[in-house]
Amino acid sequence: VKVEVTVKVMENGETRCRLKVPDGTSFHYTKAGEGGWQEGHFHKGLRETYIILEGCMGIAMQLPISFRVAGMLGVGGMFTFKEGEHHNIWLPAGGVIATVAYGSPVLDTGGGRDWYYADQLDEWSKVLTREDLNNAGPICVRGL
Repeated sequence: VKVEVTVKVMENGETRCRLKVPDGTSFHYTKAGEGGWQEGHFHKGLRETYIILEGCMGIAMQLPISFRVAGMLGVGGMFTFKEGEHHNIWLPAGGVIATVAYGSPVLDTGGGRDWYYADQLDEWSKVLTREDLNNAGPICVRGL
């Protein structure tokens, strides 16, 4: 099996290490630099399971009827976003997560990957603070 390995340091100091196999399955190790929100997005054919290794992780989701903040997860917590669920995550400075993406990718025509921008979610989520996430109530953890 051919494995593609990439390491990328983002402008905000975030480090992303990725292992990807030809069927679209990938494992990501992400360490936040200065922390903050990532880019809101969704996948048409992949699920993503996030596992918190250090620090915490905030979650924002866009549901069909309205927006909902799912809240904050601590070390050892995990959450799976299903195909088509618009989501964004927030990490504190130095936070570390592992992400597993799996399923049957539906590739876009431009970049050749199953990753689609969720601009409405971004506009809404990126103004939320850590305090907003902490005050959002209990997180709904669900199975795969």
